[in-house]
Amino acid sequence: MTSFRPEIFKQPFLNDIDDPEVRCKDSDYELVFVAEEKFSRLSEWILNPKVLQIGPSKFEAELALRIIGHNHWLKNYIITAYGKFDGNRRGYKVDNNLLKYGRGELPYHGRTVEVFDCGGRKNNRAVEAFAVLIPRIVKVVQSSDKKKDFNVKHYTVSYFPMCTLNRSGNDCGAYSLKFIECNLLDLDFSLVKDENIQEARHKIAFDLWEAANDEVLQYRRSTFKPPKRA
Repeated sequence: MTSFRPEIFKQPFLNDIDDPEVRCKDSDYELVFVAEEKFSRLSEWILNPKVLQIGPSKFEAELALRIIGHNHWLKNYIITAYGKFDGNRRGYKVDNNLLKYGRGELPYHGRTVEVFDCGGRKNNRAVEAFAVLIPRIVKVVQSSDKKKDFNVKHYTVSYFPMCTLNRSGNDCGAYSLKFIECNLLDLDFSLVKDENIQEARHKIAFDLWEAANDEVLQYRRSTFKPPKRA
């Protein structure tokens, strides 16, 4: 990889006071910290990468670089994905998750749009329109026998209080993943901040690499069958 820059894989934000035994007691430890001996394994793999399977995706050096280096989080082929759809609307295949969303199977937690804006903005006009549009789409795609009795109800909108974050303007994806993790672990969102978001990127990359090397986890994923919804 000609674009690979080894210097971005150095262990981030380790000061003299960041002794591992002390660091493990910090409140953000679970979210962002990777021990040096663990991180070195990822660094060694990066220097001599072997493509790994992780679910339906491939974990490779390029993906690791995009995760750790914020300038590479999105690539042109992702940013221009809409252009592919617009160029062949009839032949475009919609992702199954989007189809489930349209049928009302997702989100599983209910009819709520939760808004997380790192800048503390609400964007009421755009969000409210989205909350109104979703249920109408859900109704349109219902079968004819269900459509007439389908109750169109606007999604509720919930704004999560946020302080000013993401001053670089390049860490949206990393923040999104860590906010999801905070939800799952019942941790305070304020634990993720600009001061440790680079550490968080390293943690995301290491967790993916570790999962891709976990044979038990990979076997479970290969045999997993999602439950059928009523």
